[in-house]
Amino acid sequence: MPNDSKHIAKFNTAYFVFRTWARFVGSVFFSFFRAWGETDIKPGDGRIIVVKYYGLVTWLTVLRTFRNPVKFLMTETINDRWFDLAVGGGLDPQLLKRILAEDLSVTAELCRTENVVLMIPENIDDYSISLITELKKKFQNKMLFLAVSGAEKSLPKGSYVPKAFPITAFCGLPLISSAENKDPLAELRFLELVIKDVPLNELPSIFINHPNNKLPADK
Repeated sequence: MPNDSKHIAKFNTAYFVFRTWARFVGSVFFSFFRAWGETDIKPGDGRIIVVKYYGLVTWLTVLRTFRNPVKFLMTETINDRWFDLAVGGGLDPQLLKRILAEDLSVTAELCRTENVVLMIPENIDDYSISLITELKKKFQNKMLFLAVSGAEKSLPKGSYVPKAFPITAFCGLPLISSAENKDPLAELRFLELVIKDVPLNELPSIFINHPNNKLPADK
């Protein structure tokens, strides 16, 4: 137990340091940032939060969105300097083995006591779809989806110079019936559409008080 306590303390310290760094870097280079939805995730909630991986922008978005520490899982990473930085800095991200039974076991064990962010490829592969399908069967009431908009435009692939483009994040679980929609990522795709190209002075149309949701008589 002492070793476990030391490990937890080290991880929490690393998360605080990385979050401080992310907020500073974000405020300087990605200043147009908004996060809505279920962002106040309490320690020990055992949430599984699914997000697409856009490299640095995803790390910054997660760290800026969630104040309390979350554990990081990735379905794949190829020569990714940001993953290496997270490993070296003590964030302790885990690369899944892409063996369904083992990865489900690892995720289940983690979410018993931790909140978990599962990073899936931007171009979603069949394995990620299979994994999320099985996770939804076991942990439907614990899963959330974190949609990110503007990542590709704020830091295009191959570019080292960020552009002044808004990054928008929304964490939630829309009420989409699995009986009507067989897509295991329907919630994520829905949230991505909701926050796509939202003007800086507006809210996404998912909010009940959005002007687009008012009846003609109310406008």
